[in-house]
Amino acid sequence: MHLCMTWPETFFPLSRFREISHLSIYRVSSVDNFDLPLMAFGQKLVKLELKNCTNFQSGTALNIRKYCTALQSLILEIDSTDANSNAGLSEALGDQNILTLQNQVSSLQDRLNTLQMTMLNVMNKYGNLSRLEHLHLKNLSMGSLLILLPFAPNLVKLTLKFSLRSDEAAPNLTDSLFLKIFEKNSFSKVQAIEIWCKTLSVRTAEWFVHNCTELKSLKSLSFWNVNEEEQVALWREGRRREPVPVEIDF
Repeated sequence: MHLCMTWPETFFPLSRFREISHLSIYRVSSVDNFDLPLMAFGQKLVKLELKNCTNFQSGTALNIRKYCTALQSLILEIDSTDANSNAGLSEALGDQNILTLQNQVSSLQDRLNTLQMTMLNVMNKYGNLSRLEHLHLKNLSMGSLLILLPFAPNLVKLTLKFSLRSDEAAPNLTDSLFLKIFEKNSFSKVQAIEIWCKTLSVRTAEWFVHNCTELKSLKSLSFWNVNEEEQVALWREGRRREPVPVEIDF
């Protein structure tokens, strides 16, 4: 099923279907009530695609994780980082209220680290998206990213894109966050990675090259926080890697 220009009311009749395996929705004005069709046929979904979404909530990412266990391909493109909200996370975090967590630590970085670790631990109870092979995310919030990315262990192709404008940077997407993600997901089967994110440095790129033995392609390194010398050094290291070399595309 392919839809264009949807409103929240669209999802009520959509939830009457039970056998949809491929769902593509373009120009999504809101994901309110999207949990209804996911509850109806989410277990049958093999491919889910939401593009040009102007209002996305982390609760929707959580519902995708809960109901769409057979997904092989997931594409979520949010128009801007400002179009995200953390609505719907309170259900997942339960007693771990975000404000309570913030008051338990002193610095802003400590608060962020505590929140990230709590989310990763709580998300463990929903299991993995074990069949997911293709994950394409654009401008997703940190909360939504932590719901999905660490729990897709069999990814073959990963694409992450964030706005490159200085006033719309990737929200809290850092090397330290990826180190936490790597502890949950070794990306042992990934073959192709493309990331557009100016807040990630060569440390994360090196981790992919050193630890992802099936990796064959790492694209868009010039859109990271990596200088020319680091780019060239990593390119050489990728070409020399055995038994599978990595093509580094700037």
